[in-house]
Amino acid sequence: MVRKATLAPARLAPADLEPVRAVAGDDALDYAVVMAAFHFINRVADLLHVDPEALPESLRRFEAFRRIAVRVASVLMRRMDLRVRPYPTSFPDAVARATPMLARTTALAPAEVLAPVAARPKVVELVALAIEERERSTVPRDTLMRIHRAVEAALPARREEA
Repeated sequence: MVRKATLAPARLAPADLEPVRAVAGDDALDYAVVMAAFHFINRVADLLHVDPEALPESLRRFEAFRRIAVRVASVLMRRMDLRVRPYPTSFPDAVARATPMLARTTALAPAEVLAPVAARPKVVELVALAIEERERSTVPRDTLMRIHRAVEAALPARREEA
């Protein structure tokens, strides 16, 4: 799924998540969100021509210091409680809160549209926040639509395009 998302994102389909779901169950949605975040950050970095080597050459001489810092960070992280906690909002509650916003953007029933992410109500809340942000934007709606269409059309569909 990661390879396809990198090389041919225009061809991604819900079926591409199924192998991950077979292994990770409902956690597959979390993997997809993390992957999307990394792709977003990488594309912005590419757009800004950020050097893949994050450290300037003048600072690379401190490799030993960097390694020590990584070890210290790993010791600190080991002591952190990183357990997954139950999400406080249920899917029906998240859909109920998002319905007014979703009703303005689609004629479909929100519960039906969002059923594939029922195991992760936080995804429903993220969608609602994205819609709210779009509605508050000062950019004219037709301009936003043109931007979205242009981005979708520009997504690579073949390895050669990536």
